[in-house]
Amino acid sequence: MVATVMVEKLGLKVEDHPDPYQLTWLKKGNVVKVKHRCLVQFSIGTRYSDEVWCEVVPMDACHILLGRPW
Repeated sequence: MVATVMVEKLGLKVEDHPDPYQLTWLKKGNVVKVKHRCLVQFSIGTRYSDEVWCEVVPMDACHILLGRPW
């Protein structure tokens, strides 16, 4: 997942999600509708880089979330 704010600030291209759905675990007590996605390129250190399709959602805890928080 990627924060809406990050997508806007970096000018990433957004497209409609092919299978929209709702999340209930991201924001306590609220339902978040996932309607968009974008392809995000990222790197960890100097040796690893990749790109991943991320759902675009409003988040204030982080900019990108790779996996579900446990």
